[in-house]
Amino acid sequence: MPRINISPSFGRRMLKRCRQHGRNLVKMASYMFFPLRVIAALPWIVGIACVAPFVRLRFAHIGNIHRLGFLAQQAELYLRKWELFGKPNNLHVIFLMYDPDNQPLFDMFKRTVPVLAWKPVNLYANFVGPVLKYLDLFLYDHMRYLEDNLYTQTKAPLEFTLEEKRLGRNELEKMGIGPDDWFVCFHCRDNAYVENKYHDYRNSSVENMIPAMEEVTRRGGFAIRVGSAVESPLPNLDNPRIIDYACNFRTPFMDIFLAAENKFFFGSTSGIVMVAILFNKPLVSSNYAPLTAPPPRSCDPYIPKLISRRNGSVLCFDELYQLGFFSKEQMLHSPQILDRLDQHDLIMIENSSEDLHDLCLDMFDILEGVEPPSGVRELQILYNDRFLPSFKLIAGEKYRFFISPRFALKYEKLIRENVEPKT
Repeated sequence: MPRINISPSFGRRMLKRCRQHGRNLVKMASYMFFPLRVIAALPWIVGIACVAPFVRLRFAHIGNIHRLGFLAQQAELYLRKWELFGKPNNLHVIFLMYDPDNQPLFDMFKRTVPVLAWKPVNLYANFVGPVLKYLDLFLYDHMRYLEDNLYTQTKAPLEFTLEEKRLGRNELEKMGIGPDDWFVCFHCRDNAYVENKYHDYRNSSVENMIPAMEEVTRRGGFAIRVGSAVESPLPNLDNPRIIDYACNFRTPFMDIFLAAENKFFFGSTSGIVMVAILFNKPLVSSNYAPLTAPPPRSCDPYIPKLISRRNGSVLCFDELYQLGFFSKEQMLHSPQILDRLDQHDLIMIENSSEDLHDLCLDMFDILEGVEPPSGVRELQILYNDRFLPSFKLIAGEKYRFFISPRFALKYEKLIRENVEPKT
């Protein structure tokens, strides 16, 4: 019997069609069930109406927080917004969220805001959410995260207790880090935390971070490799200031404490970076993919992954723009990115160890107030205006995030090629 070989790209196209049909069926079912949602929402509506003479009650419908990034980012946006713009008079907001990825961080939020975490109530809220959203009884402000001033003009919304600070210092001492020492956290995404082949293109190897780690130790700091689950330990480096915390010291509480207390966080497109942002810590982001996924704060430098042909030739950014890798729809939808890679026989290239070391140097320059070399800002603005114009529409003209200076200079040809400078 002849053997039938099915290519991965064909399988993905078929799966894409199945998903599209599935989404259409879900949408049809949603319309059909809407009357049931209205009936089910009546007790909730009546309850809010009963307390309306005394308090304006609303619910922040966040839902499942089974990923650390969701937990760290979504509730904090309300707290920052209320600090910056003020909380409306007589407004009482209860947060609906459940199944936390990190219990210590969840407990910190529960100290700060009222949280309803019982799963049956949250599942009920998921069902009636479309009705209560329409009536403005459920809030969804956490979906609007591209507001740079929320991050740059507000203080960290959470604080550690004295007991938590003592616990954190004790754990640092176990790693050989004293009260006067400083450290930098390093994290790269791999499949150990969540295995999903549609996000494999976002992965990278921790080995490429080693030169950047060594740069931190040369300057007198400690380099701490973090992660709640990792595929492999660091190689034996014979450097006591490089610590594989993820494999040897890891606890859920210290995942939060380290990101909150480090000098800066060296990360990638993974949710743990949101913990550093939650505590207003500087962030550098490597191996950024999709190419249109922006850092939440415009002050944080980043470098994207490059894309090459199978023969090793790297495409310039204008070619990637023409092929749709910078289109607005590519922000969060990995299957479309994989389809484009397969369609044009391309592969994503993770950042080299040299690029990551340069990124580390750029962050030290920023922290020390060193001005970037001449011509860098023009390259950064050219990259933004040519390849990322959609973010002006999404987040406004003031929201400008910049690729790292040394990356811009090194890959100037890829940025300028086929691009006519504006006059």
